[in-house]
Amino acid sequence: MSMGTSFRAISLYSRLPPYNDFGQWAAFAGNSVTGTRKKVPAFAYDCRGMGLEIGLLADLVYRLSSFVALTYGYGFQRPFSKGPAMYAYDLSYGLDRRRPEDKAELDRMALWYRERLDLIVQNKPAAYRHLMGMQRDVYPFNVLTASHLSRPIEGVSLEQWIRADELRGRLYQIASTVWSWVVPADQLSSVRASLEVAGLLICRPSSAP
Repeated sequence: MSMGTSFRAISLYSRLPPYNDFGQWAAFAGNSVTGTRKKVPAFAYDCRGMGLEIGLLADLVYRLSSFVALTYGYGFQRPFSKGPAMYAYDLSYGLDRRRPEDKAELDRMALWYRERLDLIVQNKPAAYRHLMGMQRDVYPFNVLTASHLSRPIEGVSLEQWIRADELRGRLYQIASTVWSWVVPADQLSSVRASLEVAGLLICRPSSAP
């Protein structure tokens, strides 16, 4: 906690027996404030082998949007061994750079981390391109604004591109300025590849020739 009435971070855990390991919990909620711009609320729960509960996430975003100005978000599933709560804060856990697949993920996470790391001492503000329509990556549940949906891809806006083919997922307007983009699990790779080529993903720079 910081001095005075403001805070920098707060976390709440519903831990599992024997209640002595913060790495094993049933639910987690937290909010972290870094510098003057990076404000990240995160929510996680143990789904015990079930699929992502899209309705729960949409309701959560709807409730949040009533009292904060949401700019971007995402919902995902991640094993406890890889720190799902820490991942939301751009922190790696349980990854080994000696493994090629882990190294690739660590490199992607580093891109996103630097994207939102204001270097105050060097007077070099971070890019924060997610406020201008870029996305960290493509997830099963994506929280977007008009700046994201207006981005060009294959000659049309992202909104038009998504609505043109149901295999690309579905858009739902959650609040006046917030939409959810739900992408089927079996289409994530192809959708991600298309956005990667279009240069819309921060963690995966454009692979266009």
